[in-house]
Amino acid sequence: MSPGPWTPTTFDFRCLGRSLGAGLVVALLALAVLASTDSDHPSWWGRLARLAVLSPVFGAIGTALGLGQARARGEWLALCSLGASPLRASLGLVAGAWMIAAGGVICAAVPHTDLAALFPAVPAIDWVRDGVVWSSQSAGLRLGPGRDLIEWTVPGTLTAPLAPLRGWVVAAIAAGGVGLPLWTLMDCGRVERLAVGSAALVAQLWAFHVIAASPGRGYPIMIGAAVLAAHAGGRRVSRQRRRAKRPGHTTTGSAV
Repeated sequence: MSPGPWTPTTFDFRCLGRSLGAGLVVALLALAVLASTDSDHPSWWGRLARLAVLSPVFGAIGTALGLGQARARGEWLALCSLGASPLRASLGLVAGAWMIAAGGVICAAVPHTDLAALFPAVPAIDWVRDGVVWSSQSAGLRLGPGRDLIEWTVPGTLTAPLAPLRGWVVAAIAAGGVGLPLWTLMDCGRVERLAVGSAALVAQLWAFHVIAASPGRGYPIMIGAAVLAAHAGGRRVSRQRRRAKRPGHTTTGSAV
């Protein structure tokens, strides 16, 4: 039996190695930066959580670098000229990115992984009035008449109930790990890609702050993947409409 069009080839395995290797190098560089600059969560479990969340980005960078190398060598364009779709020609690159994201999903699912490193600490507000003195035990403050500071100790923080959020974090990594490499392969202009990617990043950072302020809601963490999915869907609809307007284009059920 002859191999099917999606049967892995030597080129696919070579691209997988390029994508996986580049993504892991970027991950190691990010770990070095975290280890040298992270003072809020110095534990390795906290750093592991941050690396896990960034694993889709590492995979997408590996995909982009591998695709650039394959295009420079002419291998990717040669496959496309032989009738392979861009996705088929990039199968090995995407598979490497998915392997990195799978590692991030596994790391985030481990119970020992410190998810508190992902969410900004929210100052506690539990003021209690005792005559003319206001005090907050968790914030470490005591205020006298006229809001004069009487005492200030090490401020505390509200610890979010992170156990229910672990499933949402894992789902967000899985969605980003699958979708971000495919979005990287999508044909669009650099300015458009930069604008959409920046919007997704800002939305994702906003989601982490929202969850930290309201830890009972975990679904905002999916907003980054939703922005990229909406952009990809919009591009697909726009491309189909342009094709429908071409002269001689016919659709099912239309008269020839």
